Amino acid sequence: MPAKPVAFLSYAHRDDDYHGGAITRLREELSGAISVATGEDFSIFQDRKDIAWGEHWPSKLEQGLEGGRFLIAILSPSFFRSDYCRKELSEFLELERGTGRNDLILPIYFVKTRLLEDPAKQDCDPLAKAISERQYRDWRDLRHMPFSDHKVRRALDSLAEELVQALERPETEMEASDPANQHFATPFAEQVDIYETGGHEDPADFAHRARDEGLMEPQAPFVTTSTSNLPERGTIFRDIDEPWCPEMIVIPPGSFIMGSPPDEKAHREEEAPEHRVRIDNPFALGLYPITFDEFDHFCIETARQKPVDQGWGRGRKPVINVNVEDAEAYLAWLSEITRKTYNLPSEAMWEYACRAGTLTAFSTGKNITTEQANFRDTPINQTADVGMFPANSFGLFDMHGNVWEWCADSWHNTYSGAPLDGTPWQTDGDFDQRVLRGGSSSAQAAWLGSARRTGRPWSSRNQYRGFRCARFEQ
Repeated sequence: MPAKPVAFLSYAHRDDDYHGGAITRLREELSGAISVATGEDFSIFQDRKDIAWGEHWPSKLEQGLEGGRFLIAILSPSFFRSDYCRKELSEFLELERGTGRNDLILPIYFVKTRLLEDPAKQDCDPLAKAISERQYRDWRDLRHMPFSDHKVRRALDSLAEELVQALERPETEMEASDPANQHFATPFAEQVDIYETGGHEDPADFAHRARDEGLMEPQAPFVTTSTSNLPERGTIFRDIDEPWCPEMIVIPPGSFIMGSPPDEKAHREEEAPEHRVRIDNPFALGLYPITFDEFDHFCIETARQKPVDQGWGRGRKPVINVNVEDAEAYLAWLSEITRKTYNLPSEAMWEYACRAGTLTAFSTGKNITTEQANFRDTPINQTADVGMFPANSFGLFDMHGNVWEWCADSWHNTYSGAPLDGTPWQTDGDFDQRVLRGGSSSAQAAWLGSARRTGRPWSSRNQYRGFRCARFEQ
């Protein structure tokens, strides 16, 4: 199996072509030098080498960027004129800010660039200003030299050594993992009892203290309405007692603060403003993401082509390579078979269920570890069978990592004007894109946060996207 890329190479094709593939060769030589220095395979993602004939170019770029721990930027005038390079640099700057690090972008100065040397020009270009503040490695005089030249070899060894040192530094500056930061939230009912019997702390003060201490927010007690056709809260059930019918769990109603505060390390503008959402009725959510076993049965029953599994296996692994149309076709079929109403969850319901009462960046606390979710640092290097990692306090598995999960909402750049009742937000947004939640097996830890959201074209498929079903009262 090829080594999983550890770094992402961002460069302009024009520069590589003009210099006879020198950037491609630099990538190959640097990968080799680091592999020799560490004794382990080290792969640097490069679009021309890692995107196969016929593969969807933007999706593969997205996967490579999402999975890379470092961005190696080959700086030139063409780099700053490339929409792709600017997007890659911008996204990685956001990712770096979320980790609390400032050393994950490694610039190599390749062609003289006046934009980087003129402070007045930099003031008009925030990306150029951000990269100009970094220590860079100067390759301008070396780019025309053969890789056999002793000066180039020494420079390569120096680059490799510095990257090895960067690899050995802790990945984030968050507090070191300890039991206090790895705990699961106090169960919902227990925390309600604590708050209700204490009776003397102002709710606003409690919420502020809870944010600081990683406690859960006070919630309304669970009340089953007389019209509910769902089992009692916390019940795990199948609407048809067959293994192909997804297991569901009933989630209680309540309210929560959606989004992330500006001082959260992984905060992004699309997670703001924070706002209170109240969900008045219980609903059921899939215990796990939909698996290949479940989706393959639907494909057989409806004579639909099965999605590919990337050679990772089927069975209990979450279904991948499905878009919104695939998910909605499955949910319509399931609704018809069970005579119940299944849909994709709204992103508000998804975040409410993911948080399970917590106010921290993850439902596991301020940090998340490879013992708690399947993400890039977990040695599995692909999707894992559902349910391999601990459930959150609502009893839901794999809400962090494994696969990104489609939601019912159209994409909006911020929460300004978002519904406050937990319903899908399908107006005034980008209708060509749907919301994805939860992170994936290739994502960095910062992308697994309870509030983390992204939008992608509803028709797109890739190996890091799946879905989870929701069922509401009839």
